[in-house]
Amino acid sequence: MNRAPDSPYLFVGGRSRVFALDKASGTIIWEVELKSGWFKTGNDFVTLSEGLDRLFAFTHGIAFCLDKYSGAIIWDQPINELKHHVASMTVDATVLGLAHGDMATDTATLGVEDGGDGDGGDGGGD
Repeated sequence: MNRAPDSPYLFVGGRSRVFALDKASGTIIWEVELKSGWFKTGNDFVTLSEGLDRLFAFTHGIAFCLDKYSGAIIWDQPINELKHHVASMTVDATVLGLAHGDMATDTATLGVEDGGDGDGGDGGGD
């Protein structure tokens, strides 16, 4: 069965911040404060979902996409209907061939025309 490489980091979120800790030592590798615009309102709980190269976070009614190795914010998208709420997120592992156990033997490759971003099938933009 094919497996995605294990991330070297443990991601921790809270109070509008995300931290990447080295799994072996516990050392903080990077941290980032998640905010957008001049004002932050709403719930500061941080929900996290890890992709292959990206980390997705949600806080204050804003969804964020981060580079999981540097913490750089790639994009953010306000979702005003969830501004004062905690939200759940998921990354679709089925395109990686991970969700179907031993039946999956190959990983998918998505191109731009398939709805992906053309970077090797990592979830269409993640």
